[in-house]
Amino acid sequence: MGATNLANYNAVAGIAPTQLGVRDLGWEQTQEINVGMDLGLLDSRINFTVNAFNRKSNDLLLNRQLPLTSGFGNITQNIGDMRNRGLEFELTTQNVRSKDFTWTTSFNTSIIRNQVTRLVNNAAFGAGFANWVQVGASLGSFRGYVVDRIYQSQEEINADNLIARQRTGRTNANYQSPDTKPGDIRFQDLNKNGILDAEDQKLIGSAQPNASGGITNSLGWKGLELNFFFQFVSGNEIYNNTRAFGEGMSGQFGQFGAVRDRWTATNTDTDIPRAAWGDPNGNARVSDRWIEDGSYIRLKTATLGYSLPTKWIQSAHLRSARVYIAGQNLLTFTNYSGLDPEVNTFNASNTSQGTDFLTFPQARVYQVGLNLGF
Repeated sequence: MGATNLANYNAVAGIAPTQLGVRDLGWEQTQEINVGMDLGLLDSRINFTVNAFNRKSNDLLLNRQLPLTSGFGNITQNIGDMRNRGLEFELTTQNVRSKDFTWTTSFNTSIIRNQVTRLVNNAAFGAGFANWVQVGASLGSFRGYVVDRIYQSQEEINADNLIARQRTGRTNANYQSPDTKPGDIRFQDLNKNGILDAEDQKLIGSAQPNASGGITNSLGWKGLELNFFFQFVSGNEIYNNTRAFGEGMSGQFGQFGAVRDRWTATNTDTDIPRAAWGDPNGNARVSDRWIEDGSYIRLKTATLGYSLPTKWIQSAHLRSARVYIAGQNLLTFTNYSGLDPEVNTFNASNTSQGTDFLTFPQARVYQVGLNLGF
């Protein structure tokens, strides 16, 4: 939707275009410095490449959320500036190179950091379920509350409420909610004003990995070939909203088996809060409770093939014949509790990253094939 049409809708809603920072869309502008090196050793049996870059993007096109009174949820806009810096490495080695047997290994990794350096009116905003875009943070950051502990007694709740009333001067103030009960989560009062409010949220993780890459091995022996590729991602986090939905215990929906260990008067040694219809304490709110390590190593692809000798297939008037078996997403090693750590529910959004919500996992695929050359 163009800025002119949006301005018309905003006028009806009583919102001035300048309040939203709306202006005509323009091109992104990018300045980049690259420094690289290529090195070959031992008759090119060892090849090494390294590349360092510093990229500054101005007038970045991002999806910006709007007040619902505007009639729209978001708008694509030249919303600010961002900087990307990183190192990329690639190492290829011919480990064995003989008449009958070959073995080649290729390893690559990237270490990339990005940071939002400017936003329109310096106004931070939320995206998706838990993502937060602000100056100084990376795209894909998460913002929410920080879990402290589970209340074990009414006396603990009363003590917090007393401090809330003393600091605010309001006789009816509560630290969290008037409906907080033993078994509910106590969230941290980060700004120390005696009550839990929106200002007690902080950046609690990021979908941006510390490093990512892969390693490929290719082996060949007398027509037999084996290729397999391991992919890895390290240091990223996932906001598991599927768990928030499946362990929230706030409505009529089915719940995960983990809630069997929820807090009760006879089961107090647990980090899962009590079951309460409607979740009056907000136990399922966006918090670090749902942030998980998304690091993984995955056997992404593997292929075993055999090319038949020419003398075997000449009588069939064939130039070549190859049979193979292949697979994708065969093995995954991860601590992530969801179905697939390689996940992004909002894959069409550039501001909502690293969220898992009822996302179908990538399928494990097996193939058997025959290639014929005539």
